[in-house]
Amino acid sequence: KLQSKKYRDNTNTFLVEGYHLVEEAYKAGIVKEIFALDGNSIKFDVPITYVSNEVMKKISTTDAVIGVIALCEKLNGNEIIGNKILLLDDIQDPGNLGTIIRSSVAFNVDTIILSFNTVDVYNSKVLRSTQGMFCHINIITMDLVEAITELKSRNIPIYGTNVNNGIDVRSLNDTSSYALVMGNEGNGVKVN
Repeated sequence: KLQSKKYRDNTNTFLVEGYHLVEEAYKAGIVKEIFALDGNSIKFDVPITYVSNEVMKKISTTDAVIGVIALCEKLNGNEIIGNKILLLDDIQDPGNLGTIIRSSVAFNVDTIILSFNTVDVYNSKVLRSTQGMFCHINIITMDLVEAITELKSRNIPIYGTNVNNGIDVRSLNDTSSYALVMGNEGNGVKVN
């Protein structure tokens, strides 16, 4: 059931698959329970249930059998923090969102704001493509117009991406505080 966004939202939980993601989620303190393949030795201080190969295939979203899956509580990002903000305007591809999250951590972005129509951050493909970096950045979902209003009230400069007429970001004089709006894969930035 947790493969469905509706159920993830109702329970405020989600699954991560694979040792690396489970380890990152455990470090973040959000693992509630672990399901491990019989014969594996798992050393995390949470309840662990060992399951058969057949059960693991049933609960996993991957074609290959994964050795460990964790039931996690959603992270509690609910406010804009910091001075380096990324706003995502209806990103649809799970792999793209995961890559953006990884890159945001690498570039020291403080908060990622997802529009309501952006793919769910707790989608299994998004989580896998983040390589666990979703645990290391504040991610919130909110109306982008409201977010921009709040950022303007904080005097944070707001920039939008533009493939055709954009300027090189290296030409900006001050990058200590900014908000960058990135648009949908096919339609670009919609929010004004």
